[in-house]
Amino acid sequence: MSGTFLGFDFGTKSIGVAVGQRITATARPLPALKAQDGKPDWNVIEKLLKEWQPEAVIVGLPLNMDGTEQPLTARGA
Repeated sequence: MSGTFLGFDFGTKSIGVAVGQRITATARPLPALKAQDGKPDWNVIEKLLKEWQPEAVIVGLPLNMDGTEQPLTARGA
């Protein structure tokens, strides 16, 4: 197991990306990806997966600050 994790934060115009390392218990942002109506460039996602070879991929669920769902929640699920 690599101990590396990739996280994605869904959005309609951009998708936030972060990489986390288990061994150092750290995470850092990577450049955000452009999205076309919430759809990423899958070739860029594939390159990230090949480069980082994560143990797991984590996708954030877009919720309101109080934890309730918003219109974007269903699209990110």
